[in-house]
Amino acid sequence: MLPGLQFTDFHKFLVSVGGLSLASGIALPLVLLRSQKALLVPERDILLLAPSAAKAVRSQQDQLAWLIRHWPMVSLVLVILGVSLVVKGAIMWKRRQDRLNERDDAEIDRLKAEREKFHQETLALARQHQESPSQADVSLEEKAAESAGEENFEDLSSVRTAANDGGPASPSNSSVPEQRADEGTSSKKHLDALTLQVEAEELVLRNIRSFYRGHLDIVRDVRINGVRADALVVSQSSNMPNLILDIRIVLVHPNWLYYFRRRLQESIRWISQVKGEAVAELHADVKPVVLFVFNQNPSEATVLSVRRLISRLLDDYLAARSRSLHGLIFLTTVADLRKTDTLAADLIAQGGLAMDTLSPRSDRSEPIGG
Repeated sequence: MLPGLQFTDFHKFLVSVGGLSLASGIALPLVLLRSQKALLVPERDILLLAPSAAKAVRSQQDQLAWLIRHWPMVSLVLVILGVSLVVKGAIMWKRRQDRLNERDDAEIDRLKAEREKFHQETLALARQHQESPSQADVSLEEKAAESAGEENFEDLSSVRTAANDGGPASPSNSSVPEQRADEGTSSKKHLDALTLQVEAEELVLRNIRSFYRGHLDIVRDVRINGVRADALVVSQSSNMPNLILDIRIVLVHPNWLYYFRRRLQESIRWISQVKGEAVAELHADVKPVVLFVFNQNPSEATVLSVRRLISRLLDDYLAARSRSLHGLIFLTTVADLRKTDTLAADLIAQGGLAMDTLSPRSDRSEPIGG
C-alpha cells in the first residue's frame, strides 16, 4: 500500500510526496510485469471488437510498449525525485524539530530552575523555623518523658490508691531504699524511652533517605507557630512529596491502649494543624505523617483493637468537622524498621487519610498489653 499524503505541515507534505514518488518508481516494474497481457492480444481478436474497444486496446498496447522501452528512465526519475523530496522534507523537519527541542529544553531548564529556587526557598524558611540544639534536646526529653511518664503515672496512681486505703504502699510508710528503687526504675524507664525515641527517628529517616535516593533535604526539629515536627523532608523531585514527620514511640505496659487513645487524638489534631501552618509559613505543600513506633511486636488482638480505635477516632473527627483530613497514620515496630526498607514506599504510596497498621502475627507468645 502506497503512503498517504500529509497536509498538516509543509515538511510532512514533502516527505509524503517523496515517499509516494519513491514507492511508485520501485513499484513500476512490478506493475508492468502484471500488465503485459494487453500486448498478447492477437490482431484478429482485436478486429472482432467494436471500433471504440479496438482503439482502446491499441492505445493501451502503445502505452505499455512505450513504458517497457523507457521504464528504467521513468523509474529512475521517480526514485531520484522521491529521494530528493524525502531528504529536503526530512532536513526541514529536523530543523523544525531541533527548534522545538531547544524550546522544550529551555522550558524544562526554566522549570528546573524555578523548582530549585522554590526548593531552596522552602529549605531556607524551614531552617528559620528549626529549633536550636538545646531546644531540640528539651523536645526530645519531653517526648521520652511522655512515653515513660504514662507508665510512671500508672505506678503513681497505684501508690496513691494504696495510701488512701492506709496500706503499706503509703509514702509515709515506705522505706528510703524502696523510694530510691522506685526513682531508679523511673530513671531507667525514661532512659529506655529516650534511647528508643532516638533510634526510631534515625531508622525512619534512614528508610526515607534510601527511598528518595538522595533527592531530598531533611530539616530536623522544626517548630512552626507552636506546632512541632521531628523532621521536614523537602523533596528535590517533582514526583516525590514533601513530608513532615511526627515520630512517637509507644512503650507497652498494662492499659497502654487508654494512653494511646489520648496520643492518637493529639496526632489527629496535629495532622489538621501542621499542613495549614506549613503552607502559610513555608509556602510548600507537605504530607503530614504520624509514625507510632512500638517497642514490642503486636498480637493479633492488639492490632484489631488499634485498628478499631483509629477508625472510630477518625470517623468522629471527620463527622465533627465535616471536612477531609489529609495525612497518614503509620504504625510499626522498632524490629520492623531495623529489617526492612519498605517504610518510605508505604508512606509515599498511601494517599488521603490512609493508614498502614501493624502486621499481626498470631504465633507470637507475648501480646502487647494486658
